[in-house]
Amino acid sequence: MSGIINSAGSRSGVIGTTEIDYEEGTTGTGDANGILTPISGTSITCDTHFTIAYAKIGNTIFITGQLFVSGVASPSGIKLNLPFVCKSGNRGYRSGSGMVTYGSDFGTGATSIGCMTTEGSSFAHIRGNVDNGGYIDPVIEAGDYYTFSFNYITE
Repeated sequence: MSGIINSAGSRSGVIGTTEIDYEEGTTGTGDANGILTPISGTSITCDTHFTIAYAKIGNTIFITGQLFVSGVASPSGIKLNLPFVCKSGNRGYRSGSGMVTYGSDFGTGATSIGCMTTEGSSFAHIRGNVDNGGYIDPVIEAGDYYTFSFNYITE
């Protein structure tokens, strides 16, 4: 048996003597607040039933989750707080994501919405994508749902 299914690491013969760094968990406080924060403004409150989960395999982080916005107080722009800092030094470490929203305003002229990580930071910007390749901050309101799945590279 190669060990790929039951275990990976020094016994597998695939990696030699190096064990795989593996971790999984959820992020955000117990009430799901602190996962979404405004770029500027006061606050974004998320419902208690939703959170984000992650798996870290080596230096790659896999994120998945669904958030329901239950309240806002003058937010402008949205940041999704991440469990690990995105690797610095090259735009190639950034990641894009698939994102589905329900009842949200992508922003003037935006045709879709997604996440974009920033090197050296522990957050991803949620952005409305416009046809010319640019982006705009979506209008976040109580009642919005954000569902997403993406990966990025850490240090």
